[in-house]
Amino acid sequence: MFISEDMKMYPCSFMVEAGYEGTPIVGDNMADFWQNGNPFKAIRNKLASGGCSGCQKASLCLGGCPLFPEINLCPGQCSSI
Repeated sequence: MFISEDMKMYPCSFMVEAGYEGTPIVGDNMADFWQNGNPFKAIRNKLASGGCSGCQKASLCLGGCPLFPEINLCPGQCSSI
């Protein structure tokens, strides 16, 4: 999780520069958004899919970035990332 200087919450700091809209932290909504916010659910679903679980090099890249595949440096060149 990343919290920007303007108090918006993002699953990842790269999302700020990519133009994703963060969620303002207001009151006690932080835990609710962590559990139920669409950006956080999307990342959890992608990570839980286990797309690279059969790759022999999965322990090196941990499946890569679920949001920005262009930054993945997969030594096995797994086709699922």
